[in-house]
Amino acid sequence: LTPSTILSLPLQWFPILKDGFLQVGEFHLPVASEKPHANYSTLPPDVQLPGIKWVDGHKSVFKVTLHTVSSIHTQDAQLQSFFNYCHSNFASASASGTPG
Repeated sequence: LTPSTILSLPLQWFPILKDGFLQVGEFHLPVASEKPHANYSTLPPDVQLPGIKWVDGHKSVFKVTLHTVSSIHTQDAQLQSFFNYCHSNFASASASGTPG
């Protein structure tokens, strides 16, 4: 590479949380040829974003498989609801100065 050579790396992002849950499974991802706006990182990659140039016309370029191995993020909706309930009660008790 010479000092005047511009190297452009393709970019991809993937919002790992959806509706408060970790996303798991196989995902086919397109790749952008330029850096997107910062707020685009919360959108899934299948959304057509204005002003973004995609490699291979927004087709899937590679796939990623995610598996959950976590004691923090549950995949059980009822257990997650219980955690959210406990968290909101703890937060409201802390805000009012009442012992939890």
